[in-house]
Amino acid sequence: MPGLVIWGSFSSNYLEMIFCLIRVIGFILLKTWPFLSGRF
Repeated sequence: MPGLVIWGSFSSNYLEMIFCLIRVIGFILLKTWPFLSGRF
């Protein structure tokens, strides 16, 4: 049982980390997209 609890907390933290990375990457793309589209 303790193993399942640890896995549940780990998976939730992992999902939060993935969402944070997606937000950061999306923010960077929004900031750099005009320059990339202007280049091409």
